[in-house]
Amino acid sequence: MKPSVRHVGMVWYREADYPRILGVMNDAHVLPRTHGEWREKAEAGRRDLESKGFVVVLAIIDPQTFPAWCRARSLNVNAEARAAFANEIAIEAVKKMH
Repeated sequence: MKPSVRHVGMVWYREADYPRILGVMNDAHVLPRTHGEWREKAEAGRRDLESKGFVVVLAIIDPQTFPAWCRARSLNVNAEARAAFANEIAIEAVKKMH
């Protein structure tokens, strides 16, 4: 029996984009104030997922295109949309494998 690979999408931000990310997110108040703070938490989360056997697929959010992506799906620009985006990227990565 072939072992299953579990992929999970994880939202990722480029350092140069982070100030703009905070500017476009409706729930920016729940995000860390600096990219360094965010990155520290994100790296810990990534290590945790990988230690549990997940393959982490980074879903880089572009602050210029993400609001339009949300509008096209009738989503607010918030955590729910970020999770949906990360899941979509992970699904696309799995499809490319097959």
